[in-house]
Parts: sequence; structure tokens; C-alpha cells
Amino acid sequence: MSTVPPKYQGQWAGTEESCNAPSSADSMTLADSRIQFTESSGQLMSASQSDGNLHLVFNMQGEGEAWKSEEVYSLTSGGKVLVRYTQDSTFKYFRCN
Repeated sequence: MSTVPPKYQGQWAGTEESCNAPSSADSMTLADSRIQFTESSGQLMSASQSDGNLHLVFNMQGEGEAWKSEEVYSLTSGGKVLVRYTQDSTFKYFRCN
């Protein structure tokens, strides 16, 4: 797998209300080969699926820094909620579009 599956792609936000904000610190856009946050972005390096979860590795850049991020994604509530697991934290997002 070399791209993010379409069911995971789209605009996501930390709250449903944040979807309507012009610029929100808790928003994320997940595209076929990129991830975009307010102050950082990443290029997809690898993607795989196992146990119903999506495993993604990004080369990230932001605020003068560069790093590798290994993340796991899970969809719930019929694809309307995305849970993102990183090495340090767990984030919950709501689908905006």
C-alpha cells in the first residue's frame, strides 16, 4: 500500500465545532500521500493495514524541525471519528467533510 485509503482521507478536527473555524489548532487534513496540521506537515513514507488499523509513517517538517512519525489510525462511529495514536499521545478527531 502506497497511499492513505480514501475512507481515512479528509479534513478532521478535535471537536465538531472546530470544523467551522477558519483556522483551528486541532485540525488535520489527511490526503492520499500527505498529512497537514496548522504548524507542520508530512510526506507519507509507508502505509499498511493490520487488525483493522491503518499504520502510517511520515517524514514530518515544521517550525524549523524535521522528524519521522510512526502513527496508527482507527475509524469509529461509521467513519465519522478517527483516533490517531502516536508514540507519545492519542488524539480523537471528528470528520469535517
